[in-house]
Amino acid sequence: MGQTDWMGVALDRDIAPNTSQAAVVNGRSVAIWRSDSAVNVWENRCPHRGMPFSFGFVKDRQIRCLYHGWSFDGEGRCRLIPAHPSLTPPSPIRAKVYPAQVRYGIVWTQPDGGEPGDPGPEDEAEAEGWVGLRSFYLDIPAASVPAALTTALGSPAARKPAWPPGGGLLSFQTDGVELAVALQSIDGDRAGIHVSVRSGPALTPALKHAVSNRLERFRNANAIA
Repeated sequence: MGQTDWMGVALDRDIAPNTSQAAVVNGRSVAIWRSDSAVNVWENRCPHRGMPFSFGFVKDRQIRCLYHGWSFDGEGRCRLIPAHPSLTPPSPIRAKVYPAQVRYGIVWTQPDGGEPGDPGPEDEAEAEGWVGLRSFYLDIPAASVPAALTTALGSPAARKPAWPPGGGLLSFQTDGVELAVALQSIDGDRAGIHVSVRSGPALTPALKHAVSNRLERFRNANAIA
């Protein structure tokens, strides 16, 4: 995976409305937050005094910094400075906003720029109908994850996902269940994976349990202590 590739950072189901949390991508802290629907991924730093946005709280489709209560809308614009409530915040006061998308039941971002990669209609349809299963954090670099997953889950599916560009998503057929696995590079030595399963009548609780157990064994062999 390159520095400019799209990268999975969380399962969509784990980012509840009106919450925020942190993740690390290529050694950089990002804040993932959701208002009533849209998911946002930002640099995890309020432009006022540097307090992490992941410590803040979300209300009225804005995230408010925990330190001095500065409030920012979904486009990163400062909308309120509580110490000066009658002041319209100057437009240069903005949070650093990264591209964010939800596909395969996974939240993706691209904090280092690069080409977004426009999926065609077929790929858009392919990215729907998935349910988040598990996220794991591993004591191995992202480049080593595909081989380790192949050992645990078997060979990847023959058809490679067309999105995202750069190979950040792996597809497996395991125990009769189709898996989508997003790779997250935390730093040079650690990685995360976010696993979704394709929903449908064939996805029984027993099959989900079997896949979860297999992933748990993989996690125990590679997990961050």
